[in-house]
Amino acid sequence: MLRIICYFSLLIIMAGPTFLSAREKPRMEHVLAGLIMGTYYRVILADVKSSQAEDAHKEIRAVLERINQSMSVFDPESEVSRFNQTVPGEKLCVSPDLVRTLQASFRANELTGGAFDPTLGAVIDLWGFGPDKNIREIPGKPEIEAALGGVGMDKIFLDEIGCLSKSHPRTKLNLSGAAKGYGVDAVAGALRQMGIFSFLVDIGGDIYVGTRKPDGSLWRVGISAPHPGAGGDDLILFVELEEMALASSGDYRNHFFRDGHMYGHIIDPSTGRPVRSRIVSATVTSRTCVLADALATAAMVMKPDKALALVGEPDIFEVILMEVDDEGELSVRGSR
Repeated sequence: MLRIICYFSLLIIMAGPTFLSAREKPRMEHVLAGLIMGTYYRVILADVKSSQAEDAHKEIRAVLERINQSMSVFDPESEVSRFNQTVPGEKLCVSPDLVRTLQASFRANELTGGAFDPTLGAVIDLWGFGPDKNIREIPGKPEIEAALGGVGMDKIFLDEIGCLSKSHPRTKLNLSGAAKGYGVDAVAGALRQMGIFSFLVDIGGDIYVGTRKPDGSLWRVGISAPHPGAGGDDLILFVELEEMALASSGDYRNHFFRDGHMYGHIIDPSTGRPVRSRIVSATVTSRTCVLADALATAAMVMKPDKALALVGEPDIFEVILMEVDDEGELSVRGSR
């Protein structure tokens, strides 16, 4: 269930979260937090015992570390990094986590007409948003065209036993537009296996919520203004969710400036250049967070009407775009 009250990037609004202590009640709300995937994670368990929360946190860490070791481009030993070093035709058999993330990526690529493309790794590196973040020079047209030669989901192959290969030497994967969302889904699945059903999982603003809280209330998420200085009080809208994922994307936090121009981290696969659009933030709600994550990224690239039309597909519930006009005024458009 999704109920929109008012709406951007994500901030969880909770009234007085209760942290673990030696004198806590037998069953209560627990907040588990830490750092992973270059960002934070926060998991709120609505009604569990301390021992359950401790066991859940151990499992959450294990799940997230496993996924990070599979998909991080910043870890030279990760599966993605090892695949990026393969030569055309060489097979690398990968984990079920990576297989499922790639399967979701193929679907997102098809749904968005190529606007979501995790084979942009070489182009992302060229603009300095990959492992070497010290690169901040504007690449020339020949460099961009060369890197684009390896871009395209038709250049990677996933066989029936989970082995991955590529056809072009410049093809490199970067799953930053889907890995966090997959991590959210994986944590949600692990909690359900432990018998915990009322929860909120938040990894760097990608969110999934389980069933309602014990008092029958929905989980409430506030969405902040899409500008770099936005604080906890700069909220534009709120949503109330139940058994649903929500992800937002925007360039207002990860970018650099050169000669008075801002260059953001979201790359248009058709040009190999950072997106330049009136859309400054996109939010998607979906049945899975990996799909919401990928589609929110793609919505920043797509034409607004096409992005809003994604709700015609199964498992996609809402697309909300925030746009800015020539005077700097913000407006919100939703698919409903």
